[in-house]
Amino acid sequence: YIIDGVESPEEIGDGIESAFVWLWSLKDYVKKYAISKEKSKEWIESKINIDPCLCICADIANSSKHGGLEQGSRSGKYPKLCNLKYESLQEALKKITLRAFEVETDVSRSELISVEMPVYGEKEKYLGDAFKYLDYALNAWESIVDEIEKAV
Repeated sequence: YIIDGVESPEEIGDGIESAFVWLWSLKDYVKKYAISKEKSKEWIESKINIDPCLCICADIANSSKHGGLEQGSRSGKYPKLCNLKYESLQEALKKITLRAFEVETDVSRSELISVEMPVYGEKEKYLGDAFKYLDYALNAWESIVDEIEKAV
């Protein structure tokens, strides 16, 4: 399959993995900030451990960064990113060309394409969409920082 007019699944997948690693790396900065405001590292870890979505984000980031979860799964679900899915309205497509061993799609209106990267856990259980986890993680870190600031 060839899709012209949108980023390749590999490029989007790399970006998603990088975003998980980057968002999880915020933990170290949030810990330092918490310590500067007289909160402990353990307090941050406890905030993470009671949040199932942040734990899934941690697992995805650590798996991406280290090539697996040798230390075990923080969430207990062993999440993994799966194949990217594109969904399109007909109006987004310029043309579709069928050949013997390939299908080429030309996209003229990429804003009408939706993209999902499913996250699956053990036994192929669907856990959600990677984009939603990333959005959640960013908001969760902001909430934790807000909580640190309010405690001072």
